[in-house]
Amino acid sequence: MVGQLLAPFLYHADWKEGTTVSSLRRSGADRVRLLPGVADRLVVLGPMLRPLIELHWTNDVARWTGVNLEDDALRAHLFGRERASFPARLVGGIRDLQDGACFYCGHPIRGRGQVDHFLAWSRWPNDAVENLVLADRCNGAKSDHLGAVAHLNRWTTRLGEHGSDLDDIATSASWRSDPARSRALVATTYSRLAAGTPLWVHGTTFEMAGGPVHASEDRGPTLSATECR
Repeated sequence: MVGQLLAPFLYHADWKEGTTVSSLRRSGADRVRLLPGVADRLVVLGPMLRPLIELHWTNDVARWTGVNLEDDALRAHLFGRERASFPARLVGGIRDLQDGACFYCGHPIRGRGQVDHFLAWSRWPNDAVENLVLADRCNGAKSDHLGAVAHLNRWTTRLGEHGSDLDDIATSASWRSDPARSRALVATTYSRLAAGTPLWVHGTTFEMAGGPVHASEDRGPTLSATECR
């Protein structure tokens, strides 16, 4: 509902308000037909929907199996553990690969820098080294948004040209490397973008996706340091 207006965006309800699930099941009407474009809408809403879905699914599994809901091992078993801390050797390796510059704006990184998940953790919990980049304060500005096309192309180029270097970094830091999965997750996410999805460029600047995006191995423009704000 939007105010008093019924505006379905996932599926149309073909039953009257107050109809019970049990009665729908008895009549064989407990099915829904998804509306066109639902997949694109769910990609946009993913960061908001994922925690809710995980919570309800964990509740159901705990109820069905009698497992203690307060045991964190259940959620970790179903959806993976929370993001891990990044060892110094991993951070140092990524810094060297990026020549000490922020992945997004190209400005020299002061201090340790911040490890960012190129495809945000809230969208896909992927800690593989291929999904990690080192950033300065761009990390906070990007937050859980998808990066602009120039950033996507730069990430794709890095994976293509420095895949073996990333694997070496992961090995030296006893970290996980999974280039195939990382590439697939990024490609799937960008190829399902709905028109109008905001893509982060730098600072508070965004560009709007015109629809699905497919990366090319092109570094694209590099932002100047003054544009990172």
